[in-house]
Amino acid sequence: MAGTPTCRRKLRRRRTRVPVRFQTSSANGRGRISNISRLGLFVLADDLPQPREPIQVWLELAEDRCIEVSGSVRWTTDQLPPKQQTVRGFGVELVEPSPEFLAAFEELMLS
Repeated sequence: MAGTPTCRRKLRRRRTRVPVRFQTSSANGRGRISNISRLGLFVLADDLPQPREPIQVWLELAEDRCIEVSGSVRWTTDQLPPKQQTVRGFGVELVEPSPEFLAAFEELMLS
């Protein structure tokens, strides 16, 4: 139907504020997850990696739990038109999330 917005998201997402560390060949920084799904993250951060770069992300969970995930940077807010750039961050598509990550994701969905 013309004029009807479509949602490209296929997976359940959860808003969260989980702190993270991340590393790519062009960026090494800290941020926090704004939203999370089984296969992706949106990370709020000042230091932005380049799209399509491989990335390692360490989720810093409560009680000194840290979960490492690997993925690819899909996009950054620098790619948005200036009027849409309200926060700085980037989207990550995860590659084969570990059982530990999936369990943490389910815990976040229930909280």
